[in-house]
Amino acid sequence: MIDRNIFLVFFFLLTSNHFSPLLGQQRVKVKGAILTAQNKSLRKVELDIFKVSEDQKLEFQIHKQIKLLKNSMFEFSLDKGCTYAFRFYKNQYYTTPSIIYLPSSSSTDDQVMLNVFLEPKNLIKQHFIIKSEEGQDISKETTVRVLNKISNEKLYLKLDSLNPILLEPAIDYEFEFSHSSHSSKKTELKISEDDNTPIEVSLKSRSEKLRLKEFFFAVNKWELQLDRVYELTKLIDQLLENPSLNVQIVCHEDARGDDDYNLWLSTKRAEAVSSYLIKKGITANRIIAFGKGEQELVNECSNGIRCSNEKHKENQRIEIELFLP
Repeated sequence: MIDRNIFLVFFFLLTSNHFSPLLGQQRVKVKGAILTAQNKSLRKVELDIFKVSEDQKLEFQIHKQIKLLKNSMFEFSLDKGCTYAFRFYKNQYYTTPSIIYLPSSSSTDDQVMLNVFLEPKNLIKQHFIIKSEEGQDISKETTVRVLNKISNEKLYLKLDSLNPILLEPAIDYEFEFSHSSHSSKKTELKISEDDNTPIEVSLKSRSEKLRLKEFFFAVNKWELQLDRVYELTKLIDQLLENPSLNVQIVCHEDARGDDDYNLWLSTKRAEAVSSYLIKKGITANRIIAFGKGEQELVNECSNGIRCSNEKHKENQRIEIELFLP
């Protein structure tokens, strides 16, 4: 992201008493190079040119984002008798303002030679680790907007916990972290030059998870027992009142019986719940439903372990997740 607020402005007062406006507007050639303090050329510098009014306000923009790529040399022609502002900018570089006037009596007022010197910022490598409430690293799926509170410079970046963001020390920054399935979070920080400890940020999930108290099925059956679906009625009301919400339905089984059979049975039961919601007015494209069989037991009652019927029933459950698409 190019830093458009770090700039070097040159005002050229291009005037001449030797030409009458009736003879047509005369042109002045401006040429030069973008260099470091060590006189090394800088590539990928960009330039905006503005015409300036008599009260020193930027009247309108003539050229925008001229890319100075070839040895960082620039050359262009502008009208005499006008004032122009030039804004050179390159990410991670400072500039120093300068004002240059072209005397009307100059014998070389048809050409302006200019070398522009940009100095690199003193930047700190700051790592960020973005985690979910469960502690999962979600940095790679997170984007961040960075606002420099002093210069109003803005950056929009895709985060990666392995790669740092380059920031100025002792400057107040505002960060806004965004993730597709988590709520955005804003925070203000001042980056320390002496402490390079990674900064951890926790984002809250945009979804709501709940486990239904009732299990709506008889043994080895996948038809809903309609006298036990009052929790589904509450769910349907919530979905009808909030049409932007989607729902995920996951059915789980205990470890009794064959693994493949339990996976099949849980899938049929999830589909039965989905069909019931559709009959009650929830469109199918808002519903995700699947079974996990005995893949995610909540206790120790796995294959070969003797447990009471009550302990096995703990693993028979329906989990609902409401989320924004």
